[in-house]
Amino acid sequence: MSSNDHTLSIGAVARLTGVPTDTIRTWERRYQAVTPLRTESGHRLYNLAHVDRLRTLSQLADQGERVSDLASLTDVQLRERLALHEPVVQGIPSLIRATVVHSTLPERLAGMVTGVACEIQVVAGADSPSALRELERTDVLVVDLGMLGEAPVSALRSLISRVEPSATVVTTALVPRPMRQGLLGLDVRLVQQPVSLRDLRQAMLDALIQAGHSAATQPAVSVSEPRFSDGTLERLLNTRPDLLCECPNHLAGLVIAMRQFEVYSGNCASSSSADAALHGDLARESGAMRERLEALLIRVCEHDGIEWAG
Repeated sequence: MSSNDHTLSIGAVARLTGVPTDTIRTWERRYQAVTPLRTESGHRLYNLAHVDRLRTLSQLADQGERVSDLASLTDVQLRERLALHEPVVQGIPSLIRATVVHSTLPERLAGMVTGVACEIQVVAGADSPSALRELERTDVLVVDLGMLGEAPVSALRSLISRVEPSATVVTTALVPRPMRQGLLGLDVRLVQQPVSLRDLRQAMLDALIQAGHSAATQPAVSVSEPRFSDGTLERLLNTRPDLLCECPNHLAGLVIAMRQFEVYSGNCASSSSADAALHGDLARESGAMRERLEALLIRVCEHDGIEWAG
């Protein structure tokens, strides 16, 4: 399926993006975030470009950004904005050399991994293992399971032995459990189709890191200032939302509790020299959790049209 084929239902898009169907409809209706095709019966049909855009919008919303401010941006602008939120990870390769066995990917996979200074270079590509000729050094082998014939596990084992990659990524639809276990026994990363180029490139980088190709260091936890005033949290704690559930109330209560624990731990870190390191970590980690809860609360407020700023 190409990125322009409108074949995905709203339910499929929800599963691929993690964005609930009600939220997708709201973002379409209020902000024209995406514009799917409509069948004669009124059913929405999406393509992979819509999936990429909705996933990026969701990630930005989780960072506390307002979808109403993002909806008018182009896909490129959204990806650039998301990259600003992504921590810089030290020690990743600047170039990934890939061998690709796939019917369409060899010509399309080359490019940058979003958010990091890492480029994918396809050094060999073919639509079948037998079509691969002389091979250069390869960091990642990318294979479509459908290209491996009737005995894919054996064929993949042979191909890995021939290419000798540092890591292997296999794109696949649903496969029987015994076959899946056999594939995982080859220490490969399975990626469910359909998959966007962005997510496939990220999977290649993740596979390299997991294989020990490069040691990625964890970025230092940097905690931002609270996004909600005490008065706003109190109001959200007691508001009666239009949602059938009481998510705004529960999330507001969690934000309040996490903020209180964050402050408490910070005070402990400054007053107890014996436990300073532990309580310092507790303060930083609870602050990071508070940030995440705030982002979720903002997303719920955006979904239900509840004013949260101030």
